[in-house]
Amino acid sequence: MAKSSSTAYKKLEALRHAVEVYRERLGLAFETAPGSENLKVSMKYIDPQDPEKWFTFAVHVGSDGKYSIANCEPWVGEVDALLIELNKTNNFCNFVRSMRRKFKESVQ
Repeated sequence: MAKSSSTAYKKLEALRHAVEVYRERLGLAFETAPGSENLKVSMKYIDPQDPEKWFTFAVHVGSDGKYSIANCEPWVGEVDALLIELNKTNNFCNFVRSMRRKFKESVQ
């Protein structure tokens, strides 16, 4: 039991480190508001004219397990296509990268 606990702790520490690196280098942050079922994803360092500007979207997972966007600032046109892909693949990391790419395109 101690060995699996140690392995879990190491994995958790690696994830915490990865989150910190993403926060520092990409301005990427994840948060949930008390009482909310949405995960808010915020990112900065996207707009070269205003690197501190936050770009955000909130994701909701329905009772059917399907993802939806509760909010997106600024709105990007291809969100619906990205959601279809996310719901097919369940690859949330790829979805976040794709949203970042779409935000970047919106300021170019």
